[in-house]
Amino acid sequence: MNAKSVHIIIYSVNDFTITAHADLICDNQTYRNLVQSTLYIGSVMGLFIMNMLSDTKGRKFSFLLSWGIANVGIMCKFLIYTL
Repeated sequence: MNAKSVHIIIYSVNDFTITAHADLICDNQTYRNLVQSTLYIGSVMGLFIMNMLSDTKGRKFSFLLSWGIANVGIMCKFLIYTL
């Protein structure tokens, strides 16, 4: 008699995602796609704006400004999760 071992992996859904927080599941799939595409739109806009800014004000200023904007975004992300 051969005993077969069965491994069951249970995946839990993380409730701390934008999708779960804003209830962007199933019926709201269009809104979920819109939220995901805003990331890429913001990246392209940031590319052009920071390029022009680095030409006029210098690379150091534009780097520090983009770093500061990124840190504000990270803080907002953690602030949303604590609410």
